[in-house]
Amino acid sequence: MKQVSGKKIALTLSAVQDASSEPVYRRGVQYYRRKKVLKYTEDEGVSNIEALVIGSEPQPYKVTVTIDSPEVFKAECSCPYFEEVCKHSVAVLLTHIARHNPGIRFDLMDGPERKEAPVEKAPKAKELLDDPREEGVVPDARDFQLGLLVLEKPLAMIVGDVPPQPQGKVNILKVPPESLNFFPAESRIWRLAKYLTSLPQTTKGTAGGHRIPRGEEGTVIGHLSLCAKLLNTTNGLEVTFSDQPLKPRAVLSETESGELLLKLEGITEEGEAVEHPVFFMGQSSWILSNNVFYPIDLSAIHRSFQYFDSYGFMTVKLEVVPKFLSVDLPVLLKRMPVVFDESTAPFPVAITEPPQVVIRLSERKLPGAASSTIISSSGGAKEKSAGDAVSLEVSLGFRYGDLVLQSRDETSAVESEKFTRTISETGQSVWVERQWDLENQVRRFLTNMQPIRTVADRFSFTDEPAYDVLFHLQSEQVADWDISGFDLLSVCKVRKEPMSLKAGLSLKKDSYKFDFDLQCLSGDEDVPFPLVIEVLFKNRNYLKLPSGEFVRIPTATLLGLLKSIGQSKDSARPLYQALSILHALETHEITIEADKGFQEFIHKIHHFRELPPLQIPPEFKGELREYQKEGCNWLMFLREYGLAGILADDMGLGKTIQALALMLKHYQNGKADRAPSLVVAPTSVVYNWLSEASKFTPTLKTALFLGRDRGELLSKLSKDGPGKPHVIFTTYGIIRRDYEQLKNIQFEFLILDEAQNIKNPESVGAIAAKSLKAFHRLALSGTPVENRLKELWSLFDFLMPDFLGAYKDFNEVFERPIEAGLEGAGQKLRKIVNPFILRRLKSQVEKELPDRTDIIHLCEFDDEQRSLYLDVLDECRAKVFPEIALKGIKRSNFSVLAALLRLRQVCCDPSLLKAPGDKITDQSAKLDALINMIGEIVDEGHKILVFSQFVEMLSIIRKELEKEGYTYEYLDGQTPAKERLERVDRFNASPDIPIFLISLKAGGTGLNLTGADYVIHYDPWWNPAVENQATDRAHRIGQTRHVFNYKLITRGTVEEKILALQQKKKELADLVIGGDESVAKELTQEDLEFLFSF
Repeated sequence: MKQVSGKKIALTLSAVQDASSEPVYRRGVQYYRRKKVLKYTEDEGVSNIEALVIGSEPQPYKVTVTIDSPEVFKAECSCPYFEEVCKHSVAVLLTHIARHNPGIRFDLMDGPERKEAPVEKAPKAKELLDDPREEGVVPDARDFQLGLLVLEKPLAMIVGDVPPQPQGKVNILKVPPESLNFFPAESRIWRLAKYLTSLPQTTKGTAGGHRIPRGEEGTVIGHLSLCAKLLNTTNGLEVTFSDQPLKPRAVLSETESGELLLKLEGITEEGEAVEHPVFFMGQSSWILSNNVFYPIDLSAIHRSFQYFDSYGFMTVKLEVVPKFLSVDLPVLLKRMPVVFDESTAPFPVAITEPPQVVIRLSERKLPGAASSTIISSSGGAKEKSAGDAVSLEVSLGFRYGDLVLQSRDETSAVESEKFTRTISETGQSVWVERQWDLENQVRRFLTNMQPIRTVADRFSFTDEPAYDVLFHLQSEQVADWDISGFDLLSVCKVRKEPMSLKAGLSLKKDSYKFDFDLQCLSGDEDVPFPLVIEVLFKNRNYLKLPSGEFVRIPTATLLGLLKSIGQSKDSARPLYQALSILHALETHEITIEADKGFQEFIHKIHHFRELPPLQIPPEFKGELREYQKEGCNWLMFLREYGLAGILADDMGLGKTIQALALMLKHYQNGKADRAPSLVVAPTSVVYNWLSEASKFTPTLKTALFLGRDRGELLSKLSKDGPGKPHVIFTTYGIIRRDYEQLKNIQFEFLILDEAQNIKNPESVGAIAAKSLKAFHRLALSGTPVENRLKELWSLFDFLMPDFLGAYKDFNEVFERPIEAGLEGAGQKLRKIVNPFILRRLKSQVEKELPDRTDIIHLCEFDDEQRSLYLDVLDECRAKVFPEIALKGIKRSNFSVLAALLRLRQVCCDPSLLKAPGDKITDQSAKLDALINMIGEIVDEGHKILVFSQFVEMLSIIRKELEKEGYTYEYLDGQTPAKERLERVDRFNASPDIPIFLISLKAGGTGLNLTGADYVIHYDPWWNPAVENQATDRAHRIGQTRHVFNYKLITRGTVEEKILALQQKKKELADLVIGGDESVAKELTQEDLEFLFSF
């Protein structure tokens, strides 16, 4: 047709809307907007229109329109739609209107009727209609006839009136709403008409009947079977309803592309499938076949209704086939019969179980390979010639079901493909869920073994990596792998079990040593230890046996063991190394064979309390308590085996008496040929030792190595012969000066009292003590660890050198892990040192010891003293923190300590400040509190010990006491040693002396001041153990009264923060020694921020 311009007949939009149902009009607008109209032509008078419209079929549909007037037209379309006006026709008609009305818009709700308020929601079919499956439902007489039109693709069910004259492509019309007036109200046919007329698409026009919503067709069919005749409007035949339900059956087949086709069938009682079925799926499902409706129960697949077409076919797409086979199909098989179409090949399967690793071993000769050295137990190191060189070939695969799939390297493995499809020899599709993580884990295992070459699934190994692979492939960890080919190997042969180690331990008689022998075994075969060491030194892990097999040596175990015990494997060792070697052997799980003597020694060291009680010599003047007898037993046991140890009893439990009893036992019965013993003690207690010896062990010959006449004693000690004292008492200061002379003398016992004095191994005192010669060494200390574990190492370095190794190794193995809080590190050290440390607390052994009450007494600044404190604090912060930022904490120690000292001086008494420009106040809140406390305590008849670390502060207190008229004793570092004991005795004996002022460092240890029952610490010390030692001058054996221990703390100052810091850092000694309290670490940046805070 030729397209022309001029006056034309233009169709109106209302004519198109009136002639089409609402759904058809809406779809037509969408087709128009999407420009699906092609080759549109009009004739000159616009009475005829032709066009092509793209639809659901490959070929476009042809639309022809004849226009008689603006309101009258006739449209024909080649599509199968049953109404006269289809969506393709609407799209062509809208194109016509747009050409004659430029700028017009077509909305989906055009038209006055369509812009009204939304129609009331239509009721669901089940709300109005009956279900014939319900019990007691009886059909009506089917006096009414309705038309049925079934569109099979896509599925649509249309129900309506059948007019006497054909209208449209198919003779079916909508049920007019007026018909409700002609049916009995609430009858089945009335309710059916009510439902049909309420459907949304019945709002306009009469053409086309009523399209039943998807999913509700079954309910409508069931109701129709109860009340109406049905006429198939496509062939004019009656549609009937069967009373016999069909049984569902699924037929599964595979397409050429690998997709699955699931076909549903309706099976009669005779077992035959009905022909040409059309499925209506929903809560009530039906099949239409040859104009008969059959009920069918499809509830087994109700979740999949949306995926089926009208003929009961569902295509399982390629990407979901594995999931269908592994998850959905097993469920379907339980719910309905399934037939597998295996006419061309077995039906596909999915494998989701983890695979079995499959490894095949072989050897391959390497021409021209370089020679290498191997170590053989039959002849030492040998060269392996190039002609003998072979590689171990490892082929890797994974068995999924009956399929073995070759391993693929990570670059070729498409890990995004969860499933891979493989065609078996029978043509069956096997969908394998590849366990890429597991496969790659095995590949990494082999790759980490350092192959010389890797090609796809093959790995090649030579030399030690080959032996490593074979060793691991025989381990229990891969027992479930399918590994074959071991019997084909002639060169690369490795024993399954690694070399084992066995240690022999035996006690050497008449010496303080034991023999240690380490045996290497492969099965029952003895392997020379020097060859094993040679393998270690060459950084190799396998040793060749005479049989030609290789055996794996326990490299890590041997290296760790040799590091712990040294490389000399069979030499005699000092007994004090027995526990550390035994611990190392047990740690590495090495078999131990110990002789009877060694076993008895180990039993004794762990159960010394079971030893026969020590017979205390009758010369001992006094009575030892039970725990003190046990302590003497322990000390004698150490002496018997040539060992040393730390008597770490709590302060006041009689460490001095136990040591004296030990020496008395040693020198009893006039054994004058024995060398003298040396006791080193702080100056403050050396005379106390002399006094205690004369009191409890008067038969011991004692001497003081002090004063200017000590040269005479030194001369006597240097000569052989009688007349030497049994025990000599001296001080740390003396041995620092005279150790060059003293180290030439052989002592029987060397006992350090308050042994923490050598806690710094680099100090002159520590070096002097360690240089002295003695058969037996002992350390007495209530606080063997005060600040750091290095102090404990220093004590044992004095007692038993090399017991804890070099400090560098000790720091690496124990100190740093413990301070870092590594779990188990403290217990490991404790297990080693515990047999050589005897620690008893008062609470454990002295049940009759009176209670002790610790009291924090807070003092409050007045305004003037607080203002001074804040000024000094500002000054300290301004000086300390910039210096720390510039130099670091360690290099700023002096400034930090000086600043802390000034703050503490303000707290004690402002008059202690001496820096020029300091504003001094006469007010001292703490001094006032002390004088008031002393007054109350003395009036009640009690005696008091007052400790301060500041001698100047003690001088200030003395003046106040004298002003108040109190009598007191006084002791500081300048008090002569001999006079100290006299002052102690006077205080304990005289009721007229109620107060003893003592410098913390000078009198905090070794004194017996049980005459006092009140202790006042005027200022806090960093280490609470030092304060506890001072308190225990009163709270010790011999005390009969309740002891009150006061700490004077100025609230809101550095003193209160020192107290908090003590509590925070006291765990270290408890962990390693047990029962002690000490500051465990040095100050950190966080600590300083806390101390210098407001």
